[in-house]
Amino acid sequence: MPYKMNNGKWRGKRMINGQTKTKTFTSKRNALLWEVQQNETLWREQSNPTLTALEWANAHLDFARQRFVPKVYEAKRLAFKRLLEVIPGDRQVNELGMPQAMAVMQSVATQRGNGPANTARKHLSSAWAWGTKYLLMPRDNPFSMVDRLPADQKPRRMPTEEEFWHVFHTAQGQDKVLLKTALHTAARKNELYSLRWSDIDFNGHKIRLGTRKRSGGGMEYDWIPMTQEIYQDLLMHRQTPEGMRSDIVFSNQEGGQYRNRFNFMPNLCKRAGIEPFGMHAIRHLSASILAKAGVPLPTIQLILRHRRVTTTALYIQSLGVSNINLDDIFNNPQGTIPVNS
Repeated sequence: MPYKMNNGKWRGKRMINGQTKTKTFTSKRNALLWEVQQNETLWREQSNPTLTALEWANAHLDFARQRFVPKVYEAKRLAFKRLLEVIPGDRQVNELGMPQAMAVMQSVATQRGNGPANTARKHLSSAWAWGTKYLLMPRDNPFSMVDRLPADQKPRRMPTEEEFWHVFHTAQGQDKVLLKTALHTAARKNELYSLRWSDIDFNGHKIRLGTRKRSGGGMEYDWIPMTQEIYQDLLMHRQTPEGMRSDIVFSNQEGGQYRNRFNFMPNLCKRAGIEPFGMHAIRHLSASILAKAGVPLPTIQLILRHRRVTTTALYIQSLGVSNINLDDIFNNPQGTIPVNS
């Protein structure tokens, strides 16, 4: 409630979320009216009234560059690029609402389809939530309030074991070790390319894999068992010129870490005469092999290093016995090319 000051004027006072504001008026009525009008959204807008769409984009992308893997960062950058094709960069963020969010989605849908529009919506909604927390942007998130567009789910291309081995025998040098390590560990592409020799415990027969694909964005590591076959392959690879040129297990010619090998798998598949599949499809194949071998869902979850068993369930459709021997599972006769191939 307003209170009267010694000079005869009235001071309104309002506290919201621990923050207090006051203002002086000549009458109690005006002071009371001011108190009633104050709310959290108004304070947010007043505290940061000139934040533009371009400034929001740059701030979030600077954050994303440090927090996420390159693939995720690039997806966020493209989402903001689509936004700025529709929304002027000098438009204030507190002027953006559902009509503007829908305009962005419709623009992306028209040019690239509903699936990419939904992807842009996801990243912009996440960026808005981040801006709410760190840039004092309005709490009402227009991108989360806009409905997703109907989009057909594309079937995942998972190779058969025979197809994998055909592609495997097309590879040369360390790439062969890379592919087999991917199959035996169900590792993600970024985990393999960031693998260092210090992450391989030859004495303990285990490999440490690190990923950022979890909430918080920090690197997290898990040790998984190393099959005897991978043990031998990695031990031999370490003694080759490719294996000795740096601490990175699968390094480029300069000894650095691969960033983008977009043509790696397509070229191998083309040479093998196999319908193209990617590195992540090998992870799906590993899960399928485990499931067919009767490995129970919780065990597969540990090998895939999922936080939730429901995520693992998307990879497989059957459960089996509880005993597991990775050497027996991955010691597949398809490792040699059939005579009639």
